[in-house]
Amino acid sequence: MARKYIVRLEDSGEEYYLEWSSAAGRPSGWGLPYAEFAEEYVRSRGVDSVARLSERMARVAVRGTSARFLWVGDLIATNRAGAGESRFSEAQIVEWYCRRKQEPTEEGEWGDEGGFDWGLLG
Repeated sequence: MARKYIVRLEDSGEEYYLEWSSAAGRPSGWGLPYAEFAEEYVRSRGVDSVARLSERMARVAVRGTSARFLWVGDLIATNRAGAGESRFSEAQIVEWYCRRKQEPTEEGEWGDEGGFDWGLLG
């Protein structure tokens, strides 16, 4: 059964929260600071979702994801977040889905500068 998990990603002291599709193996939305993520979560699901969000965030605090039996590293290790369903490092996911808020394309997967940014490999 396909599920959507909440995932917390951290980079340079910043935390981003996003939903992750188990079916697609990639983020299903953009990474946002917690306050913005929580507002969007409740707005899209209704006020009854506040208690559910609290339960899910308790797991995120421990595992980095709301999944009951997985850790955030498990999702990152098997992701298909890159162009053509290629695997991205956590740093690449942060760059594209949290900072740029843009889906990677074959032509622009490594940035507009035309070169590969080795720092994204983490």
